[in-house]
Amino acid sequence: MSGKNVDNVVEDLFETLKAPPLSPQCRTCGSMVMIVKSTFFTLEPQGKARVIPLPLCPQCDLGESTASTPTRAVC
Repeated sequence: MSGKNVDNVVEDLFETLKAPPLSPQCRTCGSMVMIVKSTFFTLEPQGKARVIPLPLCPQCDLGESTASTPTRAVC
């Protein structure tokens, strides 16, 4: 892994995932996405909990009509 151990790679991944989505719209259907704060746990000896904002599309991911959803929500 080019000099990095698995712990460093995992930390880099979570730091990358913390960044907000580049677009507030779904890449598939164009609906406004909702940002849902999701908690991930690692099982390493110093296990950590991390809160990562995940974009969810009400239309594609949740199968809901966009007419009744807010334009953008943070849960």
